[in-house]
Amino acid sequence: MEVLKFAWIKLTPTRALESCGKLEKAFFGTTYRLVYIIGLSTIECGIFYAIYSTIMKSIIGLFICAELWNLVTEADSLDGIIANINVTIIHLIAVYRYRNMASNKVFYKKLVASTQVRNFDISTKQRKKLVDFWASENEKYLRLLLALGMCTLSIWYVYPLVDDVEYNLVVTLRLPYDFRNPTLYPPTYLATVLAFNEIGLFVMVNDIILQAHLIHLICQYTVLANCFENIVADCSYKGLGHTKLHLNNKFKMKYLKRFDNLIDQHKFILK
Repeated sequence: MEVLKFAWIKLTPTRALESCGKLEKAFFGTTYRLVYIIGLSTIECGIFYAIYSTIMKSIIGLFICAELWNLVTEADSLDGIIANINVTIIHLIAVYRYRNMASNKVFYKKLVASTQVRNFDISTKQRKKLVDFWASENEKYLRLLLALGMCTLSIWYVYPLVDDVEYNLVVTLRLPYDFRNPTLYPPTYLATVLAFNEIGLFVMVNDIILQAHLIHLICQYTVLANCFENIVADCSYKGLGHTKLHLNNKFKMKYLKRFDNLIDQHKFILK
């Protein structure tokens, strides 16, 4: 397991991890690595990664074009049309979501950095446990989503080999050559499996990114709620009973400042 972890780290040296803080890395570290390895990272500057990213994006684009081409020209049954439309729409929605996130990356970066501001208080053990809990939940659901997605993809890979249709591919595509012969079918099938795997990961990573942002947001609200619940205890002074706190000017000033900071943090999250 340690060898696999070491290999995973070496294969995904994304620049996104160089500038992120500890909490950002806890929630988004694995997501950044996944985005990097499938060629979708928008912050890398190396020429080799740019070439790799272009190839991966071209594969996704050509795969969708082949699906649309088949839908327009070769759909010969209602079941075939419905199956083709279903898969194609999923892929087109994923492309739209990715383009939307890429065009608004400044906004998403601001969301990610919201746990690094001064008003995000995790100074108590209870709040640190809350952050650790949600970070572990994020990692757990990330792995669950990947596992479910890969299991689904594996069924798509096997089904064409066991159904009654000769020379069937993982999805219905139209290609610019006739692959329905013993010579061209094996390499064509392998190529479509690799391309479908790339676009399948593309769909999954889009969901993983949104899931990470959602859990990250839930974590912030959970910590903020804890801060509001314990605001009196956080502002108290030793030797002062709770019944006399409102009479102490230092407590009043500390309480009001603390309350303002929590409101500012709430506004920052909402923006």
